[in-house]
Amino acid sequence: MAENDQLSTARYDGVSLCFSDSPDEFTDIAYRAIIDEVSAFADAEISGNDILFPKYELTLNCTVQKIDELKNCYSADIFFYLSHPLFDEPLCEFASAIGSDVKQAITNASVQFIKVVLTGVFSTFETGKGLEIKTDFAGKARTFSSSFRHPILISGTKENKDFDMLALFTDELSRYFGSKKAYWVSLFAMCSNGKVNCDVRINGTAMTDLSYKLYLMANNWKNKNVFHYQKQFALFLSDDRTVDDSLPSAKEIIGLTKKALDVFATPDDEYVESDIHSELSVLCRGNKDLAAELEVLVPEFYLIKMMQIRLGDSVKLKLNDSVIELGFKRTQLRKLGYVEQGVMQYLEENELSPEESFRILVRSSFYDSVGDAIDKGIDTKQIYIKELLFNVPDDYELL
Repeated sequence: MAENDQLSTARYDGVSLCFSDSPDEFTDIAYRAIIDEVSAFADAEISGNDILFPKYELTLNCTVQKIDELKNCYSADIFFYLSHPLFDEPLCEFASAIGSDVKQAITNASVQFIKVVLTGVFSTFETGKGLEIKTDFAGKARTFSSSFRHPILISGTKENKDFDMLALFTDELSRYFGSKKAYWVSLFAMCSNGKVNCDVRINGTAMTDLSYKLYLMANNWKNKNVFHYQKQFALFLSDDRTVDDSLPSAKEIIGLTKKALDVFATPDDEYVESDIHSELSVLCRGNKDLAAELEVLVPEFYLIKMMQIRLGDSVKLKLNDSVIELGFKRTQLRKLGYVEQGVMQYLEENELSPEESFRILVRSSFYDSVGDAIDKGIDTKQIYIKELLFNVPDDYELL
C-alpha cells in the first residue's frame, strides 16, 4: 500500500532542492537540535560525521535529503541512520516537517525523529521487558522485548480517530521475528483527497500483507478527503545479545548479490550453467547455502523490482526437491532482506542493456507467468506474488 518502495510519507508541493550529500550547515542544525533535545536524559557527543550515545553504544548520522520552499514556509526531508553492534544493518528512518525557515524545518524534523523513534530506542535498551514477543524459530525459543510506550505522531483533522497501529499486529509479529538480534517495526497511515496510503515495514522491508491489514483499518476513517496521518515505531531486542561474527555481514551479502547479477548478465557463450554454479561457489567462498540462495533469489528479486511487482511477506523452503515444505516470513531469514537490498542498489547503480537484463529475468521462476499476464494487458503493478519458493538441501541451516 506504499506509494513507492523507498519511503511512504506525506509529500509537499513546491520547489525542491535535492542534495546527494547534506550541506554541512544543514547537518549541523539537525545534530544541534538532537543534542539539545536529548541532553536531559542521554549523553551525546559529536565525533566526525556522527553523534555518539556512549551509554547505549549507538551511533547516529543523518542526510538532509531535500528542502522544499513553500508559499509561506519550508519543509525538510531527513533520513536518519542509527547503528549498534546488535543491528545487522543500520536502522534507517525518515522524518519530514515544516517550519517558518530552513533551520526550523530541519529542527522540527529532527525533534520528530527523537519523539517517534529515538526515545523509544533508548527506553528499550534501558529497560526492555515492556512489550514482549515470543517466537520459536529454527527450533530455538526466543523472546524479543520492547519498551512500554510507543508514541504515535498524529497530524491532521480531529474528525479521524487515531488508533494504536502497533496493537493491530502484536499477535502476528511472532511469525515475523526470527534469526536477527534486533527487529524494528515502522508503521505509517495517511489519507488525503479520498485516498488512503499505509505502510508497515520490518527492518526497512515493506510488508505487503501487514500493510494491507493496516489499510483496512485506516480506510474506516470518517473523512478521507482531508489530510490526516499517523506514524509509530517500535524496536524489539532479543534476549540473546551475543553477536556472531562468523555470519556473513549485510554489506558482504549485498556485495555478493551485485557480483552475482554481473555473472547472470554475462553473455551465454561465455558461461555454461556449470560455470555459473562454480562462479557463485567461488564468490561465496564455498558457503553452499549462500551460493544456492543467490542463484535462486537474485533473479526472483530482480524481476520483482524491475517490474515493480508486489510481493507477499511469506517464503517457502522445499527440502531437496521433496514434498516437505517449510513456511516462514521473509524477515525471519536474515539473508533474504540483504539480497533484496543488493538487487535494489544494483538497479540504481547500473543500466543494463535489454539483452543483459533478459538474461537475468529469464532465470526467474515467475518469468513465464508474469509474461503471460503482461500479454493479457495486465499492469505489472497489479500483479501480486504471494510467496517466494525455493529448493534447499536437507542440511540447509536456517539463518
